[in-house]
Amino acid sequence: MADSVQESKVKAKRRLTGMFLGSDPCPQSNGRDLLTCAAQEMDHTECCRARGVASTSAGDKCLGFCQMSPGSQFQADVSMLPCWAVLKEIKQCFKDALVTNNR
Repeated sequence: MADSVQESKVKAKRRLTGMFLGSDPCPQSNGRDLLTCAAQEMDHTECCRARGVASTSAGDKCLGFCQMSPGSQFQADVSMLPCWAVLKEIKQCFKDALVTNNR
């Protein structure tokens, strides 16, 4: 079972990377919609900074994934590929905000 879970994670990461690079049939805008929904249209920059999201070789560019508030002009590009290394931290910030706001 653990192998199938790991396999699913690898496939999901490949698909997201393909969307990100524009090589997947699913449009890149769908990835932004997905992140905006997960972020509940909030700015999670403070949490992301605290979790070291800007520590990749892409630096502060990765913080763009944390700024999913209305009006954000975030546009992913290939220079942000190192940000996948901190996706777990970004998702944790989204989750922490959901838990805090739903108490």
